[in-house]
Amino acid sequence: MRPRAGRSLLRFGVVPPLPSMPSLDVLAEESVRQLDVQERRSDALDSKAGVVLGFSGVLVPLSIANLHTDLAHVGAGFAALAALLASGGFFPRNTPALNPRQLRENYLTAEERFTRLRLVDTRIAMFEQTRQLLRFKALVIVASVAALAVAVIITVIAGIVG
Repeated sequence: MRPRAGRSLLRFGVVPPLPSMPSLDVLAEESVRQLDVQERRSDALDSKAGVVLGFSGVLVPLSIANLHTDLAHVGAGFAALAALLASGGFFPRNTPALNPRQLRENYLTAEERFTRLRLVDTRIAMFEQTRQLLRFKALVIVASVAALAVAVIITVIAGIVG
């Protein structure tokens, strides 16, 4: 039985031979390395968010308790905004992960090159999904740093003027 155009060969029990893939091992190693780089970047962003949150947490009560001008309250407001934005960087993210049980069930008897190729493709998809999350997280943290910088400048001016 010959499959019609547009139908999968796998549906008819015919598995096409895999093409030669001399770079598959290199791509597999690099995909693992890039996911590790993303994880380290995420950890670094968490650390930066923690620093901004800490400074904001100190600046808000100090400026409210010691400075009683409207300008000082605006500075405290920017510090509070920085804290809120920085805390947004801590929200748990849904990072994709490989499910070992599912891998075993689906690929235990598959050809090694096929399994390795599927793992590379899956890691690429994981990388792309995580990249979008990290971009958002970085944007939120940059905004929190900017708000903190404005808060510090305004608070210093309020301290000099007040």
